Amino acid sequence: MVVYYYSSLVLLLWSTVMMTPLLVAVPVAVVEAAETTVQQQQQQFIVKEKDNHDVMNDTTNTQSSSSATNLLFPMVGVGVGNLRRHLVDGIVTSSLDMGFQLVDTARASQNEHVIAKSIYNYRDRDRDRDHERDVPLQNDSDKNVHVITKVWYTHLGYNRTKLSVQESIQEMITALVQNKDVHHQDGDVSKSTKIRLHILLHWPRCNDRIEWMRCQEEEDALPQYVKDAGPPPHLDKEHAWKGSWRALEDLYLENQQPSQQQSSQVTIESIGVSNFELQDMKDLIKDCRVKPSLYQGNVWIVLHNPNLYHLLQENGIVFQAYNVMNGVLQRKNVAPNAFSVLSRIGNQLDTVVRRVETGGTREGEQPQGPITAITESMVVMAWLIQEGISVIPRTSSLKHLLENSPSSIASVPTLTREEKEQVRAAMSALMRGEDIKIEATFQNKMSVPVKVYWRNGRTGQEYAVTHTLETGGAMSTIQTHPGHVFVVYEENQTATTSSSIRKKFMVTANYGERQHFTILDDDDEL
Repeated sequence: MVVYYYSSLVLLLWSTVMMTPLLVAVPVAVVEAAETTVQQQQQQFIVKEKDNHDVMNDTTNTQSSSSATNLLFPMVGVGVGNLRRHLVDGIVTSSLDMGFQLVDTARASQNEHVIAKSIYNYRDRDRDRDHERDVPLQNDSDKNVHVITKVWYTHLGYNRTKLSVQESIQEMITALVQNKDVHHQDGDVSKSTKIRLHILLHWPRCNDRIEWMRCQEEEDALPQYVKDAGPPPHLDKEHAWKGSWRALEDLYLENQQPSQQQSSQVTIESIGVSNFELQDMKDLIKDCRVKPSLYQGNVWIVLHNPNLYHLLQENGIVFQAYNVMNGVLQRKNVAPNAFSVLSRIGNQLDTVVRRVETGGTREGEQPQGPITAITESMVVMAWLIQEGISVIPRTSSLKHLLENSPSSIASVPTLTREEKEQVRAAMSALMRGEDIKIEATFQNKMSVPVKVYWRNGRTGQEYAVTHTLETGGAMSTIQTHPGHVFVVYEENQTATTSSSIRKKFMVTANYGERQHFTILDDDDEL
């Protein structure tokens, strides 16, 4: 199933594996879904808010829409930028086999030709297999593959950017020409695979303060024809990208002509930016003729740069996250409690899926497909997708590629509000390298003031953890761990005095959760 996400309305649809489709997001809207992996059927759903779990269809290939250009493109892609060249063909081919329809790269990675060749070869083999099995031809849209590439900062400026884009397109067209038997025997070009190209500005400028950027050295190393195309952009850091954006606007508008759309096998579907700062985005939005459809940025922005993230949301610009693996999932050692939250939620969601797959919830339902564990990676990816954030994880491992695939992410049940909050907190802690604990709140509803003490389970010693909680509902919140025991005494009394313990509590919550303890008189009821 292809699920379309409309960023301007902030709505999201998932369907169940075993049950009739549930209604799961706000506001009300109609979302068109077309199953591409198994049945090639189409359905429509109305989406509304629902708190309990829905199970997503495991054949889903989620798609996104930017309100800036009203364009649909897949939300789940595979990144191959900077991937070792000899691995690119295998990863692209395998990703297409797994239902991916989006590949992310950059001009600087010098692999656009390899990607295009892999796509054309795969679609030709796919078409030949269908022909042998006498399978009817699919819609043209089913053959399209979306590719994101980016203009490097050495090519900022109007003419240099045009040159970069033209070279990217030429790389892909060359792959098409070299690919034998790319057209059907009847010569109908429209039946061949088309690459839907999304062009981004990779950086707004070369920045000497970033250690790996070598502005002058990279300029000196450019071919003479690039230097002749326009002035060095690192000498005009504040304005060069603006010329680049005008170039992208012109190229995009030219490609919207019907003749261009019909005749070209590589079409510019959208334009966008990557790694732009808040002020750059404000300037761009204020002056542009065509708004960016896509913003590609570090996943850190989602949780820790609210001003930039909200600006993108307000303008209907889809956020696409990179650095999810290195920035979050590979930081287990710096925040193990936070990582355990992702593991626990994965296990909880896995239980939901297994319950549906093994027996269903309605009479007559049958299991569908293998039962696979929901990993921490799948939890994070599902959270991002359910928040309307596109993802392009990069991997050279086929195991991880399958784990990150649209069908795997779509197999994760819809997260509840509480689970979303816990995943958000865990991701933030992993990014910051500051581990999370449990928030325990003590509220005094006794008739006397009290203090709360933590009891060391090994030594039996007790340590005050709150100030005096006065009567009338005074509260105090602390950070703690599962299994910790707390005791409550009247003010100015402890275990060393003749007073007995008034109350005893044990923390039963998990990391990332909250637990509330109400301290009552003996004759009061909870």
